[in-house]
Amino acid sequence: MEVMDMLLFGRAGLSFLQLNHSTTRYLVDTPFDCSLARQELGCIPVVSLGESMQLIAQHYGRGNPSGTWPIQRACVDPIARSSAASFSSASSSSFASSSSSSHSSAASSSPTASFSPPTSSPSPDLPSASCRQLFSPFTVGNLQLRNRVIKAATFEAMCDHSGRPLPELSAFHAAVGAGGAAMTTIAYASVSVGGRSFASQLLVSPQHKKELRELVDSVHATGAAVSIQLTHAGYFADRSLNGGKQQVSPVSMFNPSLFDWSRAVTVAEMEEIKQDFANASRIVRECRVDAIELHCGHGYLLAQFLSPFTNTRTDEYGGGAAGRSTFPVAVLRAVREAVGEGVPIFVKMNVSDGFNGGLTLDDAAYNARAFLLNGANVLVPSGGFVTRNGLYMLRGGVPLLAMARNQKSWLKALAILLFGRLYVPHIPYEEAFFAAATQHIATRLGLLGAGRVCLVGGVSELASMQRALAWG
Repeated sequence: MEVMDMLLFGRAGLSFLQLNHSTTRYLVDTPFDCSLARQELGCIPVVSLGESMQLIAQHYGRGNPSGTWPIQRACVDPIARSSAASFSSASSSSFASSSSSSHSSAASSSPTASFSPPTSSPSPDLPSASCRQLFSPFTVGNLQLRNRVIKAATFEAMCDHSGRPLPELSAFHAAVGAGGAAMTTIAYASVSVGGRSFASQLLVSPQHKKELRELVDSVHATGAAVSIQLTHAGYFADRSLNGGKQQVSPVSMFNPSLFDWSRAVTVAEMEEIKQDFANASRIVRECRVDAIELHCGHGYLLAQFLSPFTNTRTDEYGGGAAGRSTFPVAVLRAVREAVGEGVPIFVKMNVSDGFNGGLTLDDAAYNARAFLLNGANVLVPSGGFVTRNGLYMLRGGVPLLAMARNQKSWLKALAILLFGRLYVPHIPYEEAFFAAATQHIATRLGLLGAGRVCLVGGVSELASMQRALAWG
């Protein structure tokens, strides 16, 4: 089970805070308090992943008999500037797999069985056995994780203009490891200069191996493993970061955030991009990274090929789900060949693009099967499309004013204020909002209890994590 949110627990079942590039900068640059967070973000930031992990392990893993929840104080405590800077985009993931045959058979009896998130505050008397399962070791490929909790990939924006990791990025992920997570995921690492969308985005390059290796070593020193999310932005890419060269996508597309058009990628260029993913995989393995996450979701290049909205090609790389998945699957196979059989490969993929005309759950089921048959160890079902519904994968309030304030161009700031609701619509937050679709995919493919699927999205209550463990 993977949780794409800051891991927060409290008597009231506190919400989560996960921030994108704009809101992260806003928090770092602005004095912060809970009332502002509630007003602009629709949630209350409470504590870091590290603090949460330590408190939960102490409280439940050791069978604390007090029957009190450990973080109730956080409802009223403001977050200091330094804390916001360190943990503003922290996410956690909980990787749950049940080996119990009774769990698997019960869940498999209904392919559309719904996941029921808590409707009230969880009981403080939850049995410690469930938490011990959550904190029990788990093996993926040749990697043993010390528990089922993985920090999900969320863009940190902690690299210099060349894409070189800064010391802050190492400190950020080392803090996650020190808190007790089994693995932390370095986010949104571009496999090429032409695939970058932010100047502060990590670029996987031989010139950056020293800093990346130091980052990995700092996390390993805490006992945690390291995964890295590899991506290419496709038509989201910023040509100003690539010497003015026009960005590519399955077909020519307009990027409203940059007021720019991409051009259709050629088959020869697709082969180059595939090799970029393979080469990036080799580089990060040389830097002692333990696992790879291939980003096939959220509307980036590989997701652009998977979605019928952005892939209207008429060659073998377009058409139905089989044709649209051809290139992403080829990239996956190239990555698998590059890293070998034992290295875990996670694939983040959409269960829905979140709008009419986009990828559907049936498409997702086809893609999931194709990924598993071609080298993926674990699926991470998610959803949303950055240029159509920017917070679909997060939910809750949309801080448009903060996003506009962080634009260097007044024209872009005005566009956000005028049209932001069209591209970043408000989508109400609910607990475990991808759980039902994830369970549907797992059941349809016969994966319940197999340890092949992560749960991501709005899992902010311990009871939700237990339910995911229960259905496998």
